[in-house]
Amino acid sequence: QKRVKRHISDLLQLTLKAFKTREEADQKGSINLVVFPELSIHETDVKVLERFADKMNCLIFAGLLYCNHPEKVDKFVNAGMWIIPQKRRKDDDGKTRRFHELLQGKLNLANNEISIDKLEGYRPVQWIIRGCCDGKTQWSMTASICYDSTDIKLAADLRDIVDCYVVSAYNQDVGTFDIMAEAMRYHMYNHTIIANCGEFGGSTIQAPYNRPYERIIVHSHGKKQAVVSFAKLRLGDFEKRPQY
Repeated sequence: QKRVKRHISDLLQLTLKAFKTREEADQKGSINLVVFPELSIHETDVKVLERFADKMNCLIFAGLLYCNHPEKVDKFVNAGMWIIPQKRRKDDDGKTRRFHELLQGKLNLANNEISIDKLEGYRPVQWIIRGCCDGKTQWSMTASICYDSTDIKLAADLRDIVDCYVVSAYNQDVGTFDIMAEAMRYHMYNHTIIANCGEFGGSTIQAPYNRPYERIIVHSHGKKQAVVSFAKLRLGDFEKRPQY
C-alpha cells in the first residue's frame, strides 16, 4: 500500500513538473481535468488526489480499486470517482477546501471480472458534470469505466448531452479500443478521452475535426510505461451536432 501511494505521489509530481515545463515554453493555461485509468487508485489514497485538486483547482476522475458496494455489505464494485473542488468558504477562514465526490459505477463487467466472487456490476446513475458561467452551461462531460463505454445504448443517450466522454480503462485489447475511440468521436460527435493503464498502453484523445491531422490529439502506445500526457481541448467546437 505504501509503495502504491508513493507511486501516485511521484506521478502527481511528474505532472506538476511537466506542466511547469509547458508554462515555461509559453503555453499558458491551467490544469482543468486529470484522468486516471481503471483500478489505479485505492480508496485510502483519495486524500492524495484531493490535495492535488486543491493545489491546481482542477477536476479529477480516477478509477478506483474494487471498493465496497454502496448498498450491499458483502459485495464489491468496480467504480470511478469524480473529485470536484468547491469554492473555499468564508466561515472556514478561506483555508478549507470542500469536495464533491461522486461514485461512477461500472455495470458491464469484463470476462475476467465475472468470475470474481462478490463483485457485481453497479451503475445506478450516469453523472453529467457541467461547467457554468452566468447561469449558462459552457461545457458538459461524463465518464465510464472501461467496458461500459461499449454500451451502445449509453453512448446514444449521451450523444446530444455531453461535449466530452471520458473512459478510464484497464484494457489489454488496445487495438479494439483504438477503433472504438475512432468510431465514438463521430457517433457521439465530441471529444473522446481513453486513459488506459501503463501496463498495456493505448491512451488516446480524439475529436471529429475535418482535417485528419487534427483528429488524434493524443496517442500514447507501448506497454510498461508511466506516461503523463497533456492536451488542450476546445469543448465548444462541436456544440452543433449533425443530425442523422
